[in-house]
Amino acid sequence: MSLKQGGQSLAQRELGWNRVTISKGIKELNSGITCVDNYRGRGRKKAEEYLPNLLTDIKRLVDQGKRI
Repeated sequence: MSLKQGGQSLAQRELGWNRVTISKGIKELNSGITCVDNYRGRGRKKAEEYLPNLLTDIKRLVDQGKRI
């Protein structure tokens, strides 16, 4: 697969895609091997750990929207 000269930069600029992600995807397609990055293994905390009321707040907003 080829995005031609400057295609990855164009996709990043016009579509907001990350060039590194595009490159990784093209390499996966060409090799037939899926890259697994273990993103969750990096120690990133869930949003609820930073914002303990997040789920409750979202539910409240949704319920308010239903009444409008």
